[in-house]
Amino acid sequence: GRVQVDDYVLETYEFEIGFDVVEGFDCEAKGELVVLLELEITDELRREAYARDLVRAIQDFRKDMNYHVSDRIALAVQGDHEIQQALDAHKQFICDEVLAIEFNRSTAAQKQWDMLKTIQIDAHPVEVKMRRQAQK
Repeated sequence: GRVQVDDYVLETYEFEIGFDVVEGFDCEAKGELVVLLELEITDELRREAYARDLVRAIQDFRKDMNYHVSDRIALAVQGDHEIQQALDAHKQFICDEVLAIEFNRSTAAQKQWDMLKTIQIDAHPVEVKMRRQAQK
């Protein structure tokens, strides 16, 4: 609507309301709702994103290998220091999401694997080995 400043009345087309935010933040408004976002990606958020990217890739591999949705797997994952930190922080989440009942942080084990692939997660090479696992 209108805005009145002292004796002056401004019509909607005569003014614009906006927000100036400091660097590292963004702001959007619609109607009476205003959302302010902090844009900094912390190390914790980055590790969670790596774990989620890995889960997505493993789920794609399961589909490619025609695993049944309830099949349990053995998993071996190896990557650089940042990837290893993500694995340490989110191992249980990864195992729960992909139904891994065996999880190794090294792909060096001389076991039979159904699949071996190297993927990129945010420019980090990650080696993934997987096999269907008999339920215990």
